[in-house]
Amino acid sequence: MVKVNKSSSVAASSAVSKSSSKPKVQANKSSGRSKTTVSKDTTVKVEVKEGTKKNKNGTTTKTTYDEKTGAYKVVTTDKNGKKTQSQTVKPDGSTSTTKYNKKGEKTSTVVVKENGTTSKTKYDANGNKKTTTTVDSKGGKAVTTYDSKGEKVKTTKKGADGSKTIVTYEDGVKAKAVKTSKNGDVATTKYNSDGKAVSKTVKDADTGVVDKTKYNYKDGKLTSAKTVTKNAAGEEIRYTDTKYNANEKKSVSVTKNTDGEEIAKKTYKYNSDGELTSTQKTKPDGYVKNTNYDTKTGNRKNSYEK
Repeated sequence: MVKVNKSSSVAASSAVSKSSSKPKVQANKSSGRSKTTVSKDTTVKVEVKEGTKKNKNGTTTKTTYDEKTGAYKVVTTDKNGKKTQSQTVKPDGSTSTTKYNKKGEKTSTVVVKENGTTSKTKYDANGNKKTTTTVDSKGGKAVTTYDSKGEKVKTTKKGADGSKTIVTYEDGVKAKAVKTSKNGDVATTKYNSDGKAVSKTVKDADTGVVDKTKYNYKDGKLTSAKTVTKNAAGEEIRYTDTKYNANEKKSVSVTKNTDGEEIAKKTYKYNSDGELTSTQKTKPDGYVKNTNYDTKTGNRKNSYEK
């Protein structure tokens, strides 16, 4: 919950509340500009009022409004004029709060997003990031560590689904990611100096089958990929060639056996916004499976076979 001192005179006030019912917007009766914003995805209500207030402990709280972004900025300074806290409140109800020490140096920043995701970043004496801990609305937690220059070194994420992902960086750029699912499947992805995936290896914990994919780029854009599938004994059993469209999204993939005979083909369709709308999988024996997707969530809506 975010709190900012309230006053009936020229003041800055902020309150965040959560409820299972629909939040009610209440008008601020104090003089001066005020605005209440309610998050669409959560029941968070934030009310902020423009102005300056002298606090009893000698600090000063000043609230300003940005006409372009619709955000309020609430800054608290000590009696010497040094910042102790700075908070930004956006129209959607999300907040970003930074705290400072007695020297005026930044020590931490807490960001609370509209969807409930919270992240806290700690800084060293030079103002560089030390660690960032993020907890999403589903309970997943990620911890990122940084070097003395403030560049990422490692991120460890534990998903709400029981998965664990470890990402390592080189010069602040993602170099490798290893994700282990709850049932033991392991996916290892390697990246180039631009942070783009160059290969991915997935091992099925139950069958021992391994899919190894190599990605190809042209002028910095992903154009195609080739996947080689091996059984638990290490023998190649099939190959899959995938082509990508101008938006670097899958357009068609063809799977063949080791004799070069087609096993299956899958095509992908997108709307004008580049969102996946449907896929169609076919086999040489006449099998056809059509699947439709929800463009907002990306989840499968329905599918049918013939």
